[in-house]
Amino acid sequence: MYQFDKDHNSYFHLGRELRERPPAASKLLRPNDAQVAQLLAGFSDQDPVVQLAAVKQAATFADLPESVVGAAYQLHQTTKDEEIRAAIEQAGKRIVTRQPGFDPMQVARIKELSELRATRRSQIQADSVGRFRFKVPVAANGANVVVMKGRLAD
Repeated sequence: MYQFDKDHNSYFHLGRELRERPPAASKLLRPNDAQVAQLLAGFSDQDPVVQLAAVKQAATFADLPESVVGAAYQLHQTTKDEEIRAAIEQAGKRIVTRQPGFDPMQVARIKELSELRATRRSQIQADSVGRFRFKVPVAANGANVVVMKGRLAD
């Protein structure tokens, strides 16, 4: 017998857990205080090489504090260097579109839970008049598939 519900042949519980995990559980980085100070200093530096390095460093993070975003915006508005302006735009697009993902072990577990497998097997003998009697649990939130194999004796 194959049962399909939130507890059988389903990744329901794991999917809910992953969906409801807090954003902090993701592996995407947020800069610490020292890194924020370094980024702000790089944005306000007068050397375009230092500014560009700060922009590239900021692009490695998934989430940036408002102070860093504001400083990058201000640099974008005031710089005359097109390379810096383009790098800020590109970094902004990457950060905005970056989503926390699932690690390969989680994906493998979801796949494993989704694979069809029998939830119960049993052998039933016919009674004296050739009838089979078996009990099948019925749930309102799922489906049961009963597969009978064998042959009838003449």
